[in-house]
Amino acid sequence: MSGGIEAHVSHLGDSNRQCVVRMFGPTTVLLGKRSLGSRDFGGRKPRQFFELLVLARGAAVPKDRLADLIWGDELPANVVATIETNISVLRSALDPGGSWGRRLVLTEPDAYRIDESLVELDLDTFSSLVTAAGLEQGPDRLLLLREAIELATGEVLVDEGYVDWAVRVRERYRIDVVLAQIDAARAALDHGEAGLALEFAEAALESEPLSEPAMICKLGALADLQRRTRTNWVLPPRTRSSRLLPTCGRAVPSGSLSLIVTTVEQCGSYSLRTTRPMRGWYTRRSRITVPA
Repeated sequence: MSGGIEAHVSHLGDSNRQCVVRMFGPTTVLLGKRSLGSRDFGGRKPRQFFELLVLARGAAVPKDRLADLIWGDELPANVVATIETNISVLRSALDPGGSWGRRLVLTEPDAYRIDESLVELDLDTFSSLVTAAGLEQGPDRLLLLREAIELATGEVLVDEGYVDWAVRVRERYRIDVVLAQIDAARAALDHGEAGLALEFAEAALESEPLSEPAMICKLGALADLQRRTRTNWVLPPRTRSSRLLPTCGRAVPSGSLSLIVTTVEQCGSYSLRTTRPMRGWYTRRSRITVPA
C-alpha cells in the first residue's frame, strides 16, 4: 500500500482504540479479550442506548433526547430513573465488575456520551476507506474500495428492525454501500477486471435493482467477458433489449445504456471504460443527531 494511502487511513486499527464496535449486521463489541454479541448487552434497551451513544460520535446526548428516541410517546412512569437503570445495566454488561463500562459510557449533566477516543466503529472505517479511495487512482483505488465493501457484511442495525432511527441510519449506509459497489465496478473495469466488475455490479443491483449506473457497469463487464471469450454471456437468442431496459427504472433509458445493450445483443466488442473516479461522497464523517 502506498504512502499516500497510509496517510489517508493512518488512524484505522489504532491500538489506542480499545473498543471495536461493529454495526454492519448484528451489533457486536470487541472490548479487549471480551466479545459481546447483540444479545449480551443486558437487554434490547441497553443495547439501543449504546448504539445511539456510539452513533453520536462522542457528542453528549441529553436524557430527554434518548427517551424520545427509545420510547417515543410511550414513556415509562419514571423516565430518568429508567434511563439510569438501563445505563447501569449497559455498563455492567460491557465490563462486569470492572471499570471499563464507566470509562466508555461517560456521565454528563443530564446527558451521556461515549468516549470516542476509545472506540473504533466499522461504519467510520468504511467511510474512511471510501474517502481514501476517492483520492487515489490505479489499483490502490480498487484495493481500498474492496476493503471498504468487505466490511459491509450485513444490514446496519439489523436487530433493531423498523425502529425509526435505526431505519434512517440503515438506509443511509445501504445507499453508501451501493455507491461504493458501483465505483468499485467502474474501477475494476478501468483495470480490465471484468469478472470482478460484474460481481460488484450485481451486488449493487441486488440492493438497488433500479440503479442504471449499476446496470451499465454490469453490461459493460458482460461485454468485456463476451469479447474476450467469444461466448454469449449475456442474452439467449431472440432476447431483445426490452427485457433488460425496464429494470433500469426509466421510461426512456439513457443513451449509454441503450448503446451497451444494443452492442451486447450483437455480440459486439464494446466495453465500458471510465477513468473518472466518483469523488466527494465521504469528504467528512457524518455525525447523526442521534440520529438525524
